[in-house]
Amino acid sequence: MLKESEEELFTLDDRMRLSLNKFKKMFSIALIIVIFVFIFSGYGLYKIFLIEIYLDELEVELPLLDDESVSYHATDVESAFEISLAVVIAAIAWMGFRGIKIHKELTYLQQQKIRQSYYLTFETMLPKGVTSTEKILYMITQVFPEIKEEKKKKEKKGKEFKYDEDKKIKNIVYNLSLKICDEGLLLVKFLDENTFDELKEIVKNTNKIKKQTKVFRLLCVSTNFDDVFQDYGFEERVNSLSRLFKLDLIEESPKGYSMAWID
Repeated sequence: MLKESEEELFTLDDRMRLSLNKFKKMFSIALIIVIFVFIFSGYGLYKIFLIEIYLDELEVELPLLDDESVSYHATDVESAFEISLAVVIAAIAWMGFRGIKIHKELTYLQQQKIRQSYYLTFETMLPKGVTSTEKILYMITQVFPEIKEEKKKKEKKGKEFKYDEDKKIKNIVYNLSLKICDEGLLLVKFLDENTFDELKEIVKNTNKIKKQTKVFRLLCVSTNFDDVFQDYGFEERVNSLSRLFKLDLIEESPKGYSMAWID
């Protein structure tokens, strides 16, 4: 395990990524709250409408204002209800449309930042650590500030940040497995046979995990992806893999790492 002194501090880019993540989550929660408020408001108006209709059928007049010259009947309440309901529906539709659009934009920005971080890290930095697991952990920690944030959370609670090596989940042994609280599992698998069938089986197994627990990303490391995909083309073969998570492919060489694919 890397020493604490070797751990990188949060960079400006890291802070921007984390802030983007938090804003996206806060926006999603706010959107859900607003929609529920509108729904319950509409439900309240609907109940008032039913009560007034019922009283009207019984020919019972229920003044809403304490004035002998002014009284509201069910027809007045019905009109007010229809207007209020139309406003609520329009507001929900607008919030839903804008919310989905903004959420897509935030997701796109997140993905672009991840791609940028991947290329800058794996194409320009040298790994630190003794074992292959320590080296890849160091590299992905520079890519995903969520890992650094998780370490800080553990430190504040006086706990040690832990990860699992060579952990068998379902039918596959993953070389590295670590859990990020708000994101899920980040899994790393070093290919042994460097074949497409092996990669396909790993993806299939990870899909089964995804059905039971949240998977953040799967990183597969190979010494030669060209040999794996040269028969039918690299992009076509990767796209043919049906998956329920983000998949990243990393090529390892004596000089370091390079990115072969980023979802």
